[in-house]
Amino acid sequence: MGLFGLFGKKKKIKKIIDNSEHYEYGLEMEKVDLETLEGEELNKYVRVREEQIKESCEMLAKVKEEYKIVSSYLSDIQLIDLLDGAEKNKIVEIAKEIQSLTVDRKIYQTTESKISNGRYILYEKYEDEIPDAVVKLQNDEKYYETVKNDMKMMDATKFEIRCDIKDAQASQRRIKHLSTISIIFLITIFAAFIITNLSLGNDTSRDTAFLVVILVAAIFVVMLLVKLQNIVRVIKESEKKLNRAIMIHNKVKIKYVNIVASIEFQREKYDVVNAYELSHYYGLFLETKRERQKYQQTTQRLNQLLNTLNDILTSLNLYDPSVWQNDIWALIEPKEMVEVRHRYNVRRQKLREQIEKYTESINEAKETLTMLTNKKM
Repeated sequence: MGLFGLFGKKKKIKKIIDNSEHYEYGLEMEKVDLETLEGEELNKYVRVREEQIKESCEMLAKVKEEYKIVSSYLSDIQLIDLLDGAEKNKIVEIAKEIQSLTVDRKIYQTTESKISNGRYILYEKYEDEIPDAVVKLQNDEKYYETVKNDMKMMDATKFEIRCDIKDAQASQRRIKHLSTISIIFLITIFAAFIITNLSLGNDTSRDTAFLVVILVAAIFVVMLLVKLQNIVRVIKESEKKLNRAIMIHNKVKIKYVNIVASIEFQREKYDVVNAYELSHYYGLFLETKRERQKYQQTTQRLNQLLNTLNDILTSLNLYDPSVWQNDIWALIEPKEMVEVRHRYNVRRQKLREQIEKYTESINEAKETLTMLTNKKM
């Protein structure tokens, strides 16, 4: 064989392997030329056929058992079809309710939860206290706004009082300065009056003028001193007001700090940002809880009906009553029962063909072994 011939052969083998999925392998054994078998080759072939018979017998037993089961299912179908009206109606009613509950439960299973499982567990823990907690948090948030407004008002009041004190202190400084100047002016006028009288002698008109000026200056100084006293009194009263305002502000601040701490504690505890969100999530929790309860109730009712249906079918001496839990619709709809019967018939026919093939294969192998045994002799 040439080199090109070898490569050509390999290509053909590869093509057969690549297309192997198109082959269907049966039970038939490829014919062997028995006349050419001798010695050890003959013994090996005998052992192969003996193993074939053993395996085929095992498979035949399994196929026959499956055939028996499928036949039992077909007998069950015939028995169900022959039931009288009342008993058949009862089975149909139960099957319809099972079908409906199965659909409902599937809907509950596939419905996306409106809240996370972690939040559900959290709210389930505090379920009894959350309604009151919603009201408390709402009231605390309202009170917080009130206290915050009071804080703003007290800040404004303190600022106003401090501004009044600053204005009064500024006026006090101006009046003190003006009083000092007035007193110096009065002293100067009085000194000028004395010096003039000592140097020029007494003059009634001049003396009267000096005295009028001194009197006016004195009155002005007295007025300044009275004004200064009033300002001092205003400053003291304003300082008292400021102290009272500070005391009230501190009381309000204590309330503010406490209410902020209370609100933050509640928000952290229930994992929310405000009372509205707590109320919203609690509503979703209740809705989810109702859905879970419905799912549990549906499951319980479904299990009860399945047990009841199984008891009824068991009382009919069916081969396998539980198998109808997967074919509930066939118990309701006659057309579906026809489809189920057809499916089992097709299955049984295939099993019958397998039984025939395995039987033929076993018989053929036995005949071959008989012939080979005779050949050895």
